[in-house]
Amino acid sequence: MRLLLLFTALAVAAAEQEIVEGPRDTSVHVGKVVTLNCKVSGQKGAVQWMKNGFGLGTERSLRFFPRYTMVGSNSEGEYHLRIENTTVSDDDVYACQISEADGESSIISAPARLTVLVRPTAVKFVEKVAPMLNAIAGETLLQACVSRRGKPAPRIGWAISSDAQGREVTAWLGESRAKFGKLFKQHNIGTQVSIAAQIDDEARIEGDVISSLSNISFVPRSEDDKKFLLCISQHDTFPDRVEIDSVRFNLQYAPRVQLTWAGPGALREGKPALLACNVDARPLNDLKITWYRNQNKLLRHTTDTLAFEELKMEDHKSEYTCETSNSIGTSKDTMKLDVQFGPRMMSTSQEKEANVGEKVTFQCEAAGNPTPIIYWSRAGDDQILGKGETYTIDSVEAWQQGEYICTAVVETFEYAKLSHHLFIRGAPVVSVQSVVHGGWGESVELTCKVSGRPKTREIQWTKNGEKLSYASGRHQVHQVPRLYGVESRLIITDLNEDDFGRYNCSANNGLGSDYGEVVLKKKSLVDALMAADLNFLVPILIGLMIILLLALCCCILCRRLCYSNRKGTQFSDAESDVTVKCEALDGNYYPDMYGSPIDNPNIITSKTSSPSAMRPMRYPQDYISVPQNNPDMDFAGTGVAGLYPKYLDNSMISDYRFDHHSYGSFISGGSTPNTHHEIYTTEKPMPAPGAPIGVDGTPLETLPEVDTPKASTYSFATIDGVVRPISRTSTHV
Repeated sequence: MRLLLLFTALAVAAAEQEIVEGPRDTSVHVGKVVTLNCKVSGQKGAVQWMKNGFGLGTERSLRFFPRYTMVGSNSEGEYHLRIENTTVSDDDVYACQISEADGESSIISAPARLTVLVRPTAVKFVEKVAPMLNAIAGETLLQACVSRRGKPAPRIGWAISSDAQGREVTAWLGESRAKFGKLFKQHNIGTQVSIAAQIDDEARIEGDVISSLSNISFVPRSEDDKKFLLCISQHDTFPDRVEIDSVRFNLQYAPRVQLTWAGPGALREGKPALLACNVDARPLNDLKITWYRNQNKLLRHTTDTLAFEELKMEDHKSEYTCETSNSIGTSKDTMKLDVQFGPRMMSTSQEKEANVGEKVTFQCEAAGNPTPIIYWSRAGDDQILGKGETYTIDSVEAWQQGEYICTAVVETFEYAKLSHHLFIRGAPVVSVQSVVHGGWGESVELTCKVSGRPKTREIQWTKNGEKLSYASGRHQVHQVPRLYGVESRLIITDLNEDDFGRYNCSANNGLGSDYGEVVLKKKSLVDALMAADLNFLVPILIGLMIILLLALCCCILCRRLCYSNRKGTQFSDAESDVTVKCEALDGNYYPDMYGSPIDNPNIITSKTSSPSAMRPMRYPQDYISVPQNNPDMDFAGTGVAGLYPKYLDNSMISDYRFDHHSYGSFISGGSTPNTHHEIYTTEKPMPAPGAPIGVDGTPLETLPEVDTPKASTYSFATIDGVVRPISRTSTHV
């Protein structure tokens, strides 16, 4: 019932129109393309976009807004707003709306803010400075820089650095360290200090954009000589980096360049490296540094270092040049990289189909520095089958089908592996689940895996020998390509009584056919409980366990009481009239016959000669049938030794009583036969190979089982000369 209510609620909800996905706050650079998402379901009314509460229209192509278009798939309910060549006028609040239709009210999404970012001009000092910034240590120095026409307003800070690009900041001015310190990745951050400074920032609105002006007043130190004053700018259009304008306090000599690697050892893939362009020159105010990679200028790199966070394979054999120039002249230095890198597979995985006896060749190419060595093996086996870029099987046999792996090895690097597969052409093999359970209203998926080459194209599903009908839409079949062949999935939704039965999946690939059968059954109570909520089942299971535990304790207690009562009952030698009902017992175990004390008087053995849990291995098993027409066993023919000779010998006589007993039973009484010699005398023949052996080494024989009186043909006639006592109506054996 809960499932029915749930499906009903889902069906009602699906019928209502709603906005599944609405727009979110978004930022975009001016002149770029931006898309605001809107996805609906159950649509009945028209969809349109609202800009600051103003409707833009319901057509996909908004005629009055040529840069605006609604894009997406109608069938998927997608009405995304795409804005091309964004301008500052597009900076506004947007919402997606479904109009009222078929009695359903209008729906509008939550508003989203579109922020159009305008990148400001690069930060610059306000006044053109001389090649050298003349200043006196200990005296106040005034400077100003500006970044123009940005949206939002750019942020400006100040610092002193050993280089023009701020790679080695030695001091921060004012509160600049808190604003920009995290954007400078360097090793000496612990040695940086903050110098007191008076900084006045001013924002000037110019139409839709803003310009920022920063004025600084500070006192330079003597150790700042030959260093750079930095004006740093940061903006939302480049949030993870900064722009810098700088001026050096002193410029005196001409440039000299030397390229070096910072770090010991060879260049290695995956390791960081720093290519340093060491420059010593005066003046330095107009110094320009240009980097070239394979004679191509690296426009973004204008500092004296080129950092590699992780060297890559592509850097191997690349030629880097650092060129510096000033008003005096130009110089450069060049270095060719030798980067060691691990193996790379240059070829792709292959699948080969072949008939038995054909020739098959796999190819495997790899690159590395040093040159990699390639080995061939089979999946799951470390044995090397071959070495080199190719592996050939001259005459394919059926057992050679499987996965072959080529491994490229470069010492001290991780191996590179590539898998290839060899398939032997033949009939398909179908594999399915034997039983699948499903419940009313549920959906189930029956999977049929078809392996073999060539891949099967014809896979058919039938139910109870008849082709399936897909007209209702509740039955769908999907064919999924797999490495082993094809996986066919039969999906049945909204199960009803007619869906349960036997489903057959058959496949034919031109070389043969195969099929498999899966039975779709109703879910049992156990299945329903397994699928139920654990919070509901746990208390029930705990209660059942407690009840079972109490029942087990009661059974053990009753059994012990019963055993105690039995153990206390003893036979008496006094004459008495005792009437006991005696029935045929097959296979009872009597330890007296085997010379072993009784540990458990309730033991009943089986009619097998093999060991069991009820009886130790050392005791041989046999059975003796007690016929109901001779229940008291007071006459057993000529000597009881005919029944038990294999089990007893003279050494055991002392363990038994042979005095005449009122019960008159054999062994406990001597009435029939009259002497113990007649009972225990026996021969000890040699045992046959494999035959069970008694405790005295005598081979044991299985006695014939005697039927009950209704079906018995055995004669228990009285032997001449032997009188059977009339009074004996009870016995024990």
